[in-house]
This record gives sequence, structure tokens and C-alpha cells, in this order.
Amino acid sequence: MSTLTQLRPFEDIVDLFFNERSYKSPAPKSITPAMNAKASDKELILQFELPGYDKSEININLEDRLLAVSAEKQQSSEDKTEVEKSVWVRREISSAKYERKVTLPENIDTTGISARCSNGILTLTLPKVAKEDKVINISIN
Repeated sequence: MSTLTQLRPFEDIVDLFFNERSYKSPAPKSITPAMNAKASDKELILQFELPGYDKSEININLEDRLLAVSAEKQQSSEDKTEVEKSVWVRREISSAKYERKVTLPENIDTTGISARCSNGILTLTLPKVAKEDKVINISIN
């Protein structure tokens, strides 16, 4: 017995039309996006892979030292209303909710964080603050 699923495109289409079944996509699920992190003496760069999302659909929040990146695509009005009398034969592209949380190191200047999104990659540049060596001399009384 093979572990591969046999492809039957013609039979699937015939089955769809004559048995009045429609293909339903899986329910939207939360997915953790892939992330790259690169550090230098001056900054930390985080890249998140968010394919197919516009910058208006991406949210970036920072609470204390917890950075949260999320993206959710709303179903288009074309999908919500049946303008034409058509049926999806196969629908594998579905909207999913992306979410990733990262705890930032203490030497990050949170007021200088910048973000840009290009070709499905969200890039956050987080500048570092100079580390202060706090040496305190304590005198003995």
C-alpha cells in the first residue's frame, strides 16, 4: 500500500458536479511565521515571513519587553457574496492568522524601533543602547 495519495482530478470534478458536493477549505488556523534574527553591536534585526499579507493587515505590538507580530487576512467581499453562480472546485488557499511573540533583550531602545514590509518579509530594526558599566564603589564606615 502506497503512502502517496492518488491524484484523480477528472474523477474529483465529475464527483463534484454529479454528487453536488463542494470542496471546503480547512478552517483558518494560527500559524507561527518563520523568523530570522541578526545582531550587531548597534542593532538587532528581526525578519518575519508573512507571504500574501499587506502592511495594513499586519499588527506589531510591544508590551514591556514582549514583542508581538500578528497578521490576519480578512475574507474578501468577493468570497462572501456569490456574484456569479459558481462553485469552488478546489480551494486550498485559505486565510490564516499568523502570530509570533519574542522577548526582547534589555539593551534595546524601544523608542527607536522601525518596521518595513517588502515581498512578504516584515523587517524590524531594533537599535541597541550602549551598555553602561555601572561600577559602584562602596566605602566602609
